[in-house]
Amino acid sequence: MRRGRFALLTAMLLALGCGGGDDGGGDGQGQADLGADVLPGDGNAQDLATTDDRAPDAPPQDLGEVAPPPPESLDYLVITADDLLKTAEGFAELRQSLGHVTYVVKVSTLIPPAAMTDAAAGASIKEHVKQLWSKRDKGHPFYVLLVGDANEGKNDPATTIPAGKWQGGWEGCYSDNFYADMDGNHVPDLAIGRIPVRTDKEGLAILERVTEHETTYEPGPWNHRIHVYAGEGDFGQDIDFFIETIAQKGLESVPYEYDLQFAYRNPDSIYYYAPFEEKVFDLVTEGAVLVTYMGHGGGELDVGSLSQVVMQHRFPLHAFFACGTGDYIGLGDSDSEAVMKQAGGPISLLVSQTTTHPYGNALDALELESAVFQDQAPTVGEAIRLMKDRTMNHTDDLRETIDAFAVLYMTEDEVEDVPIDHLYSYNLLGDPATRIRLPEGKVALTAEAAVLGQALEVSGTVDNVESGTVDVALVCQRAQLLHPLDTVEDPDAQASWPTVQSNWAKVMDKTVVAGEAAVTAGKFSLELAVPDSIPAGPYYVTAYAQDGKLDALGSLTVKVTKP
Repeated sequence: MRRGRFALLTAMLLALGCGGGDDGGGDGQGQADLGADVLPGDGNAQDLATTDDRAPDAPPQDLGEVAPPPPESLDYLVITADDLLKTAEGFAELRQSLGHVTYVVKVSTLIPPAAMTDAAAGASIKEHVKQLWSKRDKGHPFYVLLVGDANEGKNDPATTIPAGKWQGGWEGCYSDNFYADMDGNHVPDLAIGRIPVRTDKEGLAILERVTEHETTYEPGPWNHRIHVYAGEGDFGQDIDFFIETIAQKGLESVPYEYDLQFAYRNPDSIYYYAPFEEKVFDLVTEGAVLVTYMGHGGGELDVGSLSQVVMQHRFPLHAFFACGTGDYIGLGDSDSEAVMKQAGGPISLLVSQTTTHPYGNALDALELESAVFQDQAPTVGEAIRLMKDRTMNHTDDLRETIDAFAVLYMTEDEVEDVPIDHLYSYNLLGDPATRIRLPEGKVALTAEAAVLGQALEVSGTVDNVESGTVDVALVCQRAQLLHPLDTVEDPDAQASWPTVQSNWAKVMDKTVVAGEAAVTAGKFSLELAVPDSIPAGPYYVTAYAQDGKLDALGSLTVKVTKP
């Protein structure tokens, strides 16, 4: 019985990613050929200098152009391809205006073009980062932004910055994680990201949207929304049910003041929506703090037209946990790079360069949610750094459940190697210092006894809104259904779509009762009429306050009892 239960869970994890199995297979669409010098099964980190026989023993010392000395208390380092200096300086100026101490250095000041090989450049870049990181102000995060595209063995210092090459224990890849691991334990010690462009026109367009995100803020429901969507596993009704279960358990760790929208491309699921591509488009574009995809590579941007992927209200952190969702070292642009470069596109994408494993994807997705909503990382780069640290070092009941069956159905080497490989597989396309921008204020709530069929008195204080409005709601647990669902014989039939869509909306509706009140001198109070039609048990009071410029969040657990 126990092995049967773990078998179901194993298949469930296979639906969360593309790879899996002893042969390291997966769809790997769009990933680059790592070449013969990548040794499968070698779990040791190798810098470019150790995987390229053209590389010298040490970075060349006979440099051409000499960079100016870095400032004291540096916390934001930009390393740029030579022809992208305007973009690099623009990002530095933005960060300096927001309080960072910045420094821009061109690749040609680290190694002369005549000596430029991928290996030599990578070694020089890492040594430069390490020297500056060692002198950092330890009271602040340290950020590294790479400005330039990357190619496999064809890097030009005018427009590209080489990525490191990870030989991999389970799956090798190219990665910027080399430049972030300062102590050799694979886990990044700083936040790193890349603007994967070849022209200042492309780079400055991205900078314009990042500046918009950093300097404007629109209060609204998008500031407390999380969007999650998943591809179909195709493992049968029982197994796909376990996929939903594990997703629900992971999402229960997210505080209830954040609203969740979840769609699952499985016609047997209550979370199914048809046509699914329309819901993917809405979830990607309509505004949220975090947008997460789990499934097979290619489903992350399964929309009618990439050119229509334009962000509304705010720029989320998009995290695509699947194979090859951002192969930025390929000769052509991946879909993630393409949408990032177009007008109105996203500005922060966590993507994989190569084939990924369902076990690692499950861990990464869970830990990213925790990094953003529990640890409340201030920036996308810090959230990803914390995600990777938590993936290697954090444990709880859910992690122990996942690890327990992983041991049964993966080799010991795979269980050890896959999480390390994922530290390198996933890279940030975007500026690591981009703020996540959760609502800055807190709503402190108090509530009287909640009784079925009676009024619930709620009051509270808002620490950053003196005069405004507050939306207060009594909501049920995320796995609970408030409304009966209609029967659908064939969910994929176009005639059934209105019913499928109505059912999805019912599943997403967790609001028992809601009300609005005025905030005066930072205080408010109101009554909510608790219906007698819901079951007794644990519920949550949530509050979102705003004054048109600032906003605040809060939640409180309440127990609804019978009279």
